[in-house]
Amino acid sequence: MKTKNEDKRKRTNYSVAFKMQVVEEVENGLISAEGARKLYGIPGKDSIPSWIEKYGINNRINKAVYVMTQKEELELVVFRKENKRLKKALDDSHVQVLAWESLVEIAEEELHVNLKKKFGSQLAKKLEEKLTQSD
Repeated sequence: MKTKNEDKRKRTNYSVAFKMQVVEEVENGLISAEGARKLYGIPGKDSIPSWIEKYGINNRINKAVYVMTQKEELELVVFRKENKRLKKALDDSHVQVLAWESLVEIAEEELHVNLKKKFGSQLAKKLEEKLTQSD
């Protein structure tokens, strides 16, 4: 009696580059799908037709395929996560700036004082004082 593990077939994962090579050979008429299956020892009868559907000439229009090492693929994932994090941080800072600008506008209306001009002139005076002290 067969156990569950013996009953299951061994599943082989083929690289995209290999699949595309097989599809190209079949599409160019160098070999039939059945011939490629036997030549390369691909067990599933539906494997190559599904590859043709996915990677065939009809589906490659306006698509690019990049061949990367595992290290490059990992770096790409890291860069995408970092990019996502930085975009969120930028969005958060934009919201914070809008909140501060709104707060300043409300304070100016309530106090009837131009805080932007006052703050800028006070900052300029303090900088000038520090520059003269250091000389």
